[in-house]
Amino acid sequence: MVKKPKKFKSSPLTGNFSETSHKWKGTWQKVAAENQKTIAQYMQDSEQSSLPYFDKSLFNSEGVTGTFKQSMKRLSEQAGNPESQAPYFMDVPALLRSTLNQFQNKTTAISLGSTLHPLPLQAGGWEENPFFFLLHQSHLLNVQFLKETVGQMVQFYPNINRKLTLYTNHLVETLSLPNQPLNDLESSLGGRLPLQGLKLDNPIPKLKNGQNKPSLKAIEAPKMAFQLGENLGVTPGKIVFQNNLFQLIQYEPHTKRVARRPLLIVPPWTHKYYIFDLSAENSFTRWALESGLTLFTVSWVNPNEIRTQKTFEDYVLDGLKEALDQVCNITDQKEINAVGYCGGGTLLACLMGYLTAKKDTRILSATFLATPFDFSKIDELGIYRLNNQHSKLAEKDEEQKYLEEQYMVQVLNLLRANDLIWSSDVNHYLLGQAAFPFDMLYWASDTLRLPAKMHHTYLRHILIENCLKLPRGLVIEGVPISLHKIPASLFIVAAHEDHIAPWRSVYPLTQITRSSSKKFILSASGHITGVFNHPDHHHYHFWAANTLPKSAEDWLKTARKHKGSWWKEWRQWLEDYGGGMVPARAIAPGRILENAPGRYAMAVRSDRDS
Repeated sequence: MVKKPKKFKSSPLTGNFSETSHKWKGTWQKVAAENQKTIAQYMQDSEQSSLPYFDKSLFNSEGVTGTFKQSMKRLSEQAGNPESQAPYFMDVPALLRSTLNQFQNKTTAISLGSTLHPLPLQAGGWEENPFFFLLHQSHLLNVQFLKETVGQMVQFYPNINRKLTLYTNHLVETLSLPNQPLNDLESSLGGRLPLQGLKLDNPIPKLKNGQNKPSLKAIEAPKMAFQLGENLGVTPGKIVFQNNLFQLIQYEPHTKRVARRPLLIVPPWTHKYYIFDLSAENSFTRWALESGLTLFTVSWVNPNEIRTQKTFEDYVLDGLKEALDQVCNITDQKEINAVGYCGGGTLLACLMGYLTAKKDTRILSATFLATPFDFSKIDELGIYRLNNQHSKLAEKDEEQKYLEEQYMVQVLNLLRANDLIWSSDVNHYLLGQAAFPFDMLYWASDTLRLPAKMHHTYLRHILIENCLKLPRGLVIEGVPISLHKIPASLFIVAAHEDHIAPWRSVYPLTQITRSSSKKFILSASGHITGVFNHPDHHHYHFWAANTLPKSAEDWLKTARKHKGSWWKEWRQWLEDYGGGMVPARAIAPGRILENAPGRYAMAVRSDRDS
């Protein structure tokens, strides 16, 4: 790869190179010493933090070390492959020669045999300062060499290909230059480049008094910025039913006339319901009510020791099916429409398969939001599809009977560690910057516990065995279910940059079911913002097509881009299944148990305030 000549800004390094290199050596020794001290303090704080570094069932450091050690041993037994190492050993001297020329203001082209991709760095010094340019390019060369080496290891352990690749990616992200305290050009250096007046008198002031200890959590909104029932989940509604798994919220109508058939919303069992009812400017619930719908939402309980025996089947039947029964009874309707988001979509699909086997057609249409149906297409989750990894999780389940709330946070963080972990640690721990008050980030960290038996079934049958795409692949209450036979009309939404439910894992539902009415929408952005983008925010867009070919890639080739939110497209589609308009339904006073959000949603997570 040939780069255009780069002209660096003048620095103490230009001029007499031998004199400068001597100063450089002394300065960098100070930098290295301070870096070492800071990292040691960082690791000490991590061990003392209230949140564990990572659950060993998710990311076992001993397993990582063992895997690499065995693989490197096998690789070394091959007596070395000069051809595979040649590009690296050619690139390094080329980089050094070109950078030395830049130190002396000699303009030469930087020619590297490897294709290197820049790091997501915001500080301009990485490109403008010759020292940091060398550091940056050297890092990229080493990363590339490491990944190529791991690629050779895979031949010895093909069954752990994904595991080895995942660990390598995490290692690379951990060692990324911006994550090293004194490499961060925007941290304690105050934007001043080390070789242009380094200040080491107070390298990381944020470490004082043990403040801002690293937690390795995802980026979170400030805890005091939001309060459920005050500026989140404030759309007026009542709890009209509850059992030991969920509360059912019925919302007050916003229009004089509403669609005859009500809409039931199913959030994921891992989080609280208010992702559909965020701040007023982002609330799907409020927008749907204003469009003329009667709306119900499931609010899952946060399971405790009393509910540890709850199973996946319980969530489908005692949870979602019971909610369906209640909505039909309250509205006196034989058919309804339903929406499921992420894991809520999984429960909805399983219930629909069960109802189809029972000749029950009460769900006339279903909307699936960011719900994966082919887990073989989720490379990031490949590690959890390995039997030995599943065994470790099963052991943890058996020991604790349920998984704590932070478990799901850790799983999802690992899928995008660079964005969700390291950038948070740099901004919070190193820079001391407060997170921006963002309602979606607040919700993402407001998780629920998982009953062990329920979690085990999900991992074994849905994630590992990929049963959702198989005929009669899952059994509920003795009834084999097949999504292939579902006759209901389907509206399927995926998000283009989704790291949890990649859109290619969502698309297969269009081919699995025999439904004669199916529509697939690909929204821009990620797992949350790709789904919850209010039409009043005009910077969103989505893709749609008139056909549903077998391949997701073939669909994308024919899809057309549309400006705006997909919500309006969905609401127009839903019009065909509304059953006409009727006078708005008031909430029956005799059914009211309490005001929404309700006690289940208001329960504070065990580590929420820690």
